Amino acid sequence: MGTEALYLKDDVRTVIFRFGVVLGNGGALQKMLPLFKFNLGGRIGNGHQAYSWIHIQDVLGAISFVNQHKECSGIYNLTSPNPIDNREFTRTLASALHKKAILPVPAFMLKVLYGEGASTLIMDKRFCPNDY
Repeated sequence: MGTEALYLKDDVRTVIFRFGVVLGNGGALQKMLPLFKFNLGGRIGNGHQAYSWIHIQDVLGAISFVNQHKECSGIYNLTSPNPIDNREFTRTLASALHKKAILPVPAFMLKVLYGEGASTLIMDKRFCPNDY
């Protein structure tokens, strides 16, 4: 799709952001921290689902950049260039918090706790900044 197809009536610039799992203040990390703080955090299901992640500061930077550069239009994937799987993410988070992550977390438990918000943690989200 060319950039000309992304303009709506009267040449209105259109920018679409696709977000990975947002980490930082709030977002998915805020939903995970309580479990990890009580040593109840663990891989979700089998842990093979990919996490294409991004820090909230990078999201804000991208939005600011596009706002300042009116020539930008199109679809942008806001993620790190290297997705990791849930097992690796879980090990890293537990280590950073000096906690254990032994018990797997069943997907149904997250659905009960977080409703629709659980999909952020459960679903495979493997995409990179240069994917279209």
